[in-house]
Amino acid sequence: MSSEVGSREALAQIRVLVQGELRAVDEAIRGGFASAVPLIRQVAEHIIGGGGKRMRPLMVVLAGRA
Repeated sequence: MSSEVGSREALAQIRVLVQGELRAVDEAIRGGFASAVPLIRQVAEHIIGGGGKRMRPLMVVLAGRA
């Protein structure tokens, strides 16, 4: 289990390095869900606020820095 904890800590440190870019990804997602319909905005915030599905954007941001 200790390697799993170490992996989580390493991932958290990596995310700190690119937090600005990840915020930009969230804003782009919000922009894609822009709507005058309140329910659509609520669903978008639920998706973004859930925090899931962030590994692929993280990998793209890191690849872009390479």
